[in-house]
Amino acid sequence: MSWPAFYDRFTPERLEFLKRCLERAMARVVFEALPTRATESLEACDIREIVAIDSTLIPLHPDLA
Repeated sequence: MSWPAFYDRFTPERLEFLKRCLERAMARVVFEALPTRATESLEACDIREIVAIDSTLIPLHPDLA
């Protein structure tokens, strides 16, 4: 499979579908991971975005320093 053929499969409609699937799966994981009391308070405030901070260090090539 070539790269263009792979990327051509991601039509705007398919990307929207995958985005909704991911959002639903992430919401389900969050609500299942939290205690019952916390999920009751979260249901009232429709959370749409979560910012995750990653502190991964990636070495920079000397020519880019």
